[in-house]
Amino acid sequence: MSSRPLFRIRRNICTLLLALLVLSWGYFAFSFTRDYRTIEQQCIKHLTTLSIGLEEHARHIVRVTDILLLEIARHYFQYSEVELQASFSSWFKRSPELAALVVVDVQTGETLFTLEDVILPETFEPASFVRSSAKKDGLQIADGVFPGSDGRNWLALFRHFQSKERNLLAVFFLYADSLLDFQSDLELGPNGAVAIYHQQGVLLARNPEGAQLAGRSYAESLLFRKSIPDAAQGLVRVPKAQDGISRIAAHRKLSDLPLIVTVDTSVSAVFSDWQKRLFNFLIIQIVVSLTIITSLVLLFRTLGRVGAAEIGLAEREEHFRSVANSSVDAVISINT
Repeated sequence: MSSRPLFRIRRNICTLLLALLVLSWGYFAFSFTRDYRTIEQQCIKHLTTLSIGLEEHARHIVRVTDILLLEIARHYFQYSEVELQASFSSWFKRSPELAALVVVDVQTGETLFTLEDVILPETFEPASFVRSSAKKDGLQIADGVFPGSDGRNWLALFRHFQSKERNLLAVFFLYADSLLDFQSDLELGPNGAVAIYHQQGVLLARNPEGAQLAGRSYAESLLFRKSIPDAAQGLVRVPKAQDGISRIAAHRKLSDLPLIVTVDTSVSAVFSDWQKRLFNFLIIQIVVSLTIITSLVLLFRTLGRVGAAEIGLAEREEHFRSVANSSVDAVISINT
């Protein structure tokens, strides 16, 4: 066998092995990139659906509360305080999200009516509500929460009503976490969370850890600095959230209310199974690649030795031929 066919064989085998190596890594990268995008799209769809449900739930509760505020305005001057206590108490029994009711005189700042056996938050100041309500008409939502005597955070909704030449302010306190009670199984993973913010950036309620975080301002966070100004609804990757976990969050700004809802899950929870498969297949791919590289090295060494032996054999054959051709005596060659 000449050296040229041997070189051609070595080149073809090396090309085949290198092509196999490139194809295996290409398929590996393509397959896992496709899986990553599929999981990401499923996560986006799931978070978007949940954020829509949370938005509608929060809007429903606020609308029902506003209807009750309008009913108070319609009936407040038509009933005695005893009748009002009985009527309003029945509302609270049918609506577990309601915490307290206060009616304030706008001119004097005096509290005219509260439900019996209800302790108002110590931080509640009627005068501050009067000042806030003077800025606009219609339903308004306080940009903070009030620690209730029952250990839950309260959210205040209020509006003006006027009758018999008196300008009054009705304030309903809702349990802030009731705005998040819209689905029993959210499937957001161990670090998933749902939250509702005031448009000023104050966290009103969050599940989990709502009691510890509610009332904090996140106006300087990525969500309020960039995401919400760019789009009323969408998704954002949060590198490190308030609890130090990277998250994917869907947000929606309510068009008719000063509220923003978010649903998020941790990146590690979304891609945990994908990462496990990636790690396992990466080990297999590395083993396959090392096998191919080892085969290439062994092939080079083996074919190199064969080539060297072939050259040595050709040189000895040429030597014996030249000796035989130049000799006048008979030459006999034998082997072992």
